[in-house]
Amino acid sequence: MSKSRLEEVKEFCEALWYSYLQDSNYQLLESIFDKRTSIIGTGKHEISQSLEEFKEKMAYESSQRDATFIIIDQWNEAVALSETLFLVYGEISCQEETKDMLKYPLEFRYTIILEYKESWKVIHVHQSVADRYQQVDEIFPQQLMRESNRRLEEMIQKRTEELEKSHAQTIYLARYDGLTQLLNRQYMEKLVHEKIKDGKEGCLVLIDIDDFKQINDVYGHQKGDQVLIVVASALKSYFKQDIIGRIGGDEIMMFLQKDNHSNESFETLIEGFQTFWQKYQNHIQLDRPVT
Repeated sequence: MSKSRLEEVKEFCEALWYSYLQDSNYQLLESIFDKRTSIIGTGKHEISQSLEEFKEKMAYESSQRDATFIIIDQWNEAVALSETLFLVYGEISCQEETKDMLKYPLEFRYTIILEYKESWKVIHVHQSVADRYQQVDEIFPQQLMRESNRRLEEMIQKRTEELEKSHAQTIYLARYDGLTQLLNRQYMEKLVHEKIKDGKEGCLVLIDIDDFKQINDVYGHQKGDQVLIVVASALKSYFKQDIIGRIGGDEIMMFLQKDNHSNESFETLIEGFQTFWQKYQNHIQLDRPVT
């Protein structure tokens, strides 16, 4: 096989891409493709198994095409498969220019099988785009897999945090009173029983608000709720280490554990809170004291 034939087929393929990409010469393309033509493009849908199918796709493409391509660089190599069959493979770098003056870089590889009798005829074309994310030391591309795994891990982590938060909220709502944020009756009783079972000594104190119904009737339930909230806040501020719960209505229960108040009697503690409460209840802003 003479070297000139190999050079000739390489030059023919270069001219073929210039005609298609830069000149949009679709008529020339139809004249040089053999009836046995098969085409595989870069898109998943771009497969033509016959010349007629290829012509249909080229006719549609030519009617829709609104951009031109400028070939920036290309290379190719040719191999003789027989006296008349040749394989050319190569790579093209070009720039797509649209009517709105936008420019997009494009690179692709190709393999073309041609037959030479009286003239060159293209039998098969296969285009492909290199995976730019595949590393030099990778046999198969793994970057996309790593990125997909990273995003999946982030989604799982986010969902786990949401579930943990939701679970924590569910537990909180099952244990605490929604208005005062004190323990509810069920959880209060459970904790007190556990303390007693563990041998912890203490004093169980039951508190209610004097004339609470009258406060609701005269000032409204919103003011009554505010009273409960302020009372609960005062108790939590003063008895920081003790168990405090709302057991219903305006009734509040406390378990004052002896270990937490080794230097004071329970009577002294209650008297101290009453003094503390005289100042603290200013937050309620009623024209009468709350006792």
